[in-house]
Amino acid sequence: MLESQEKKVFDRLKDLDQDFTSWELRGQDVVDYLAPSRADIISRRQPGASKTEKIFDTTPTDALNKCAAGFMGYHTSQAAPWFGLATLNRDLMDFPDVKFYLQEVVRTLQLVFHQANFYTQMHEFYIDLCGFCTGNMFIGADPINYLFFKTCPYGQYRIAENYKGLVDVVYRAYPETARNLETEFEGESLPDDVKKALADDRYEEKFQIVHAVWPQTDVDIGGVPAMFPFQYAYFASAGGMTAGGEHVIEKGGFFEFPYAVARWSKDSGEKYGRGPGIDNMPDIKTLQKQEKSILKAGQKAVDPPLDIPPGYRTAIRTGPAGLNFRAQGTEGIRPLYEFGANIPIGADLAEQRRERIKKAFYNDVFMLLQNIQKGQMTIPELMERIQEKLIILGPVIGRLHHEATGPIIERSYGILARQFPPVLPELPEILVNQDIEIEYISPLAKAQRAAEIRTSMDALNMIFAVSEKIPNIVDNINGDEVAKDVWDLSGINQKLLNDPRTVEAIRQQRAEQQQVEQQKADMLLAAEVASKAGGALSAGATLQ
Repeated sequence: MLESQEKKVFDRLKDLDQDFTSWELRGQDVVDYLAPSRADIISRRQPGASKTEKIFDTTPTDALNKCAAGFMGYHTSQAAPWFGLATLNRDLMDFPDVKFYLQEVVRTLQLVFHQANFYTQMHEFYIDLCGFCTGNMFIGADPINYLFFKTCPYGQYRIAENYKGLVDVVYRAYPETARNLETEFEGESLPDDVKKALADDRYEEKFQIVHAVWPQTDVDIGGVPAMFPFQYAYFASAGGMTAGGEHVIEKGGFFEFPYAVARWSKDSGEKYGRGPGIDNMPDIKTLQKQEKSILKAGQKAVDPPLDIPPGYRTAIRTGPAGLNFRAQGTEGIRPLYEFGANIPIGADLAEQRRERIKKAFYNDVFMLLQNIQKGQMTIPELMERIQEKLIILGPVIGRLHHEATGPIIERSYGILARQFPPVLPELPEILVNQDIEIEYISPLAKAQRAAEIRTSMDALNMIFAVSEKIPNIVDNINGDEVAKDVWDLSGINQKLLNDPRTVEAIRQQRAEQQQVEQQKADMLLAAEVASKAGGALSAGATLQ
């Protein structure tokens, strides 16, 4: 039996499950009409069973996959760096040991991401985020690769938010085999039915597990050190999501919240996300109905129902070179009715809906970003064509940074920083109690920053234009800060930018050189003046 605090933790799941009821139907629609590769939410089909019986046009599924691939390739690419680290106090970036430390941390994180399963799970995460409009990834420690990642199927988890609107409570219910439970947990802590399955060699028999994580300030389950801000418990559940929970397999704590839960967008008062997969479901369902009707109309036009009068002596043969014998005077076979469907109009309407669905999943944006990668288009040309789209996509990317990639990097850094022997370099003393921020340098982030650069350049051009009439207006511009700001927005490697001391030395050298050149010019001018003056005096003496 559960202790009172343990029961309080498990019973909270019932309230969270009630909040998810209205989202189950939406989630199942996504599986049925958009993402048949994802796990069922309500329906229960056998593994390997077909899930495409409601899909007659794969355009929505293709658009979803391209959207997920676009975020994968242009936001968290495995082939190129997509983030960096910098101090919030920019002056600290001038110290070599600070730069070295941050660069080594980024290099180590990227290396571990490659060794672990981050990129495969991140692609799954994007499919959920674009389709169900909510994605959930677990970040855990691994004894071999330091980190491991798990994208949790939509419908398996329930969430709660804190007063800031951030998810800080996750309950995840999932089936697990007896073999994996024995590997993950100590054998003595497993419930009796799991132990019996292992003893009977039923290693693949599955059992329902509930993993709960919550802030320690909500409920103190007991037996967990107070130094952990978050507590967790693994419950053995006798049935579905909220059934049972009569046995605690393991409990403990986390230094960071181990789940990264991101929403595409969110309505006020709701916890789960909305976005292209849910908001465009009416278009997606209508397209499937249109395509089904067009297919039926096409079949009727190509192979119409036949009106066969009496008098035929053999079975009717409608195949190639088929011979049919009929009594003399019997009418011939003809279509049952005059087919009047206008297939081209139906096809045009369906094509219009396809284009709307593709744009809803930002396929046009990612296609243009691909043209930049291929060198077929510059960022200014891109901005001319999709600036409005990038503005709309901006809040989505901002939420993705805030709820997904940011927490993933922070949690990963925390796990690596606690490794022994150390994996990361020693933290410089100057960075103690200093804030470090994540800088995103992916193509998608650069395209967004290009809009800010363009705004800055437009403002500067206006000032320079006015300066022709009012020269003193240029005195308001701090050229060094403009250069740093544009450099930061461009996302170019900071190592290519001279530090302030180097800039000062270059300017000092230039000033000294200009002073020498000015002295030479002054001496030449003085000599020339003296020469002319001497010549004038000589000429004057001759005249006298």
